[in-house]
Amino acid sequence: MRRTVVRILVLIVACLGGACTSVLAQEHSIKMSFLDNVGSDFALLLMGSREGEVSLVWEDGSVEKHALHTTATAIRGKTKSKNLELRGDIAVLECSGNGLGMLDVTNMPPLTDLISRKNFFTKLDLTKNVNLRALTLESIPLETLDLSNNMLLDSVVCQNSGKMTSFVMPSHSPIQKLVLEGCPRIPSLDLSGAPELRHLNVAQVWLKELDLSNNKKISYLFAGFGYLNNRLEKLVLPKENEFETILLPATGLTELDLRDCKKLKTIATNNSVNLASINIEGLTELSVIECPSCAITSLDLSQCTKLTNLICNNNQIKTLRLDNCPLVWNVTCYANKLETLELSKCSLLKVLDCSRNPMLEKYELPMSLETLDISACNLSEISAVQGMKTLNSLTCSENQITTLDLSSLENLNTIICYANLISDLSSIVNLTQLVHVNVHTNPIKELTLPNAKGVYYVSVKGTDMNDCALNDLYKSLRPKEPKDDNNGAGGCILLNKTPFVATSNTALAIAKGWQVSDLGDGTGCPEGSPNEKIDANAISIARLSHGWVIGNIPMGTQCLLLYDLSGKLLSRIEVTASSMFVEAPGDGVYLIRLDDKTTLRCPPMSY
Repeated sequence: MRRTVVRILVLIVACLGGACTSVLAQEHSIKMSFLDNVGSDFALLLMGSREGEVSLVWEDGSVEKHALHTTATAIRGKTKSKNLELRGDIAVLECSGNGLGMLDVTNMPPLTDLISRKNFFTKLDLTKNVNLRALTLESIPLETLDLSNNMLLDSVVCQNSGKMTSFVMPSHSPIQKLVLEGCPRIPSLDLSGAPELRHLNVAQVWLKELDLSNNKKISYLFAGFGYLNNRLEKLVLPKENEFETILLPATGLTELDLRDCKKLKTIATNNSVNLASINIEGLTELSVIECPSCAITSLDLSQCTKLTNLICNNNQIKTLRLDNCPLVWNVTCYANKLETLELSKCSLLKVLDCSRNPMLEKYELPMSLETLDISACNLSEISAVQGMKTLNSLTCSENQITTLDLSSLENLNTIICYANLISDLSSIVNLTQLVHVNVHTNPIKELTLPNAKGVYYVSVKGTDMNDCALNDLYKSLRPKEPKDDNNGAGGCILLNKTPFVATSNTALAIAKGWQVSDLGDGTGCPEGSPNEKIDANAISIARLSHGWVIGNIPMGTQCLLLYDLSGKLLSRIEVTASSMFVEAPGDGVYLIRLDDKTTLRCPPMSY
């Protein structure tokens, strides 16, 4: 009898021991390996599926135990070996930036959230993590990612995995957010099993086709940034949809029909160079249109009554009408083929860049403008800017403007009007807000800025200002202040290279703290000497085949000096009559100076 009892007890102990061994074998765990040297810092953020504890079992046999909460549990320390096993019921694992070469979560079925950034493992098996709901993997060299068993996923962010060649979605899931940006080698994407998808980012994924016909709830789409022949060429949108934002930069699309996207607020197709047509008919909610550097020939904005921002530069648009866009504040339409620009009802327009439209003939400028760039439009005048009380920046360079009256622009702080035919800009002398003045390559003979108490950048290079006129400019400049070191130019800058800068007295400007592009010795117009002026309008210049005849030369003139625009003296002609022939050295624009007193710009030569 006693032997029988002993045998029964032995069997019970054996059974209990086996059961305990079985329980231990089934304990949930996560394994990881560190690439850095032992003793390096590591940091993990955990959340448990229930209150309990987590054991850190190191390869050297040491074990650390920590409380594991259902709220965030931070664990930091030094690695004790290359390999680590976490034991416990872990629902959330954040293991970013630990230099992991391996991560194994196959034995952690309670896992619902996994976040890993800037690690180095190339494989990740998630097939057994059926409770996974949110996955974030960024800057990890994964080669494949199979999510076919993860039917509960509602968020997947997998960014900058440049080696990934295979990505498999579950056949059906409640996923609402999918980000695959920066995974260019994924060849195709099947989203038919994601009817709840609302946010899709596949930028820099070299897809040639994207079918969203089953994804009727998407409100945000970002696709594009293809490379060479790997560009999106076909996009299928659902007829019934919730799109509010569609971003399609650098695609291979040739046309885009958005008429069914009635809730659309933002569309961007930047640098889709083959895109010739965008149909936005009926899109009354549209607020932002960005389609620069495409091949668009027309853009119908008649129903875009809520438009605030239009960027359509570098296209082939001939007519742009914003009659029905009263809320627009920014229009950037430079480098098109514009002939007509209708802005008369845009009373809130603040910023307009319509430069590089040399065929522009019909345009109206609203008085609300604060920034205007109308350069290279082949204009002879821009009187429309007069009276713009709010205008603070005007750029009208590379036109044929001869007269520019800016006297009424009391808030103007920037004037850039280089490469015109302006001879007189005295209208800016009383403007007090000027900080940036660029008038280079104009036949301006005089310019002073006595009232511009904040000016820090001035360019008069290539003008007809002689040394006396330059000296007058130097005298009018305000002194540099310590705060000027932190302005946009890093100080007070004067570009003063004219044919006569070498004899101007640049010490006048330097003494005030200005940096000058070219130095002058001050010998050309001594302080206190009379600055005798000759009436240039009385002198005639007639262009011949190889030079000019200078007529009505004032009596007493001793010589004619021929300069190029760089200020190089080319020839000196002694005056022996009231009319003299000056031979042109070649094509180009030249200056003739009479006795260092009056400068004339010669008609351009072209043999």
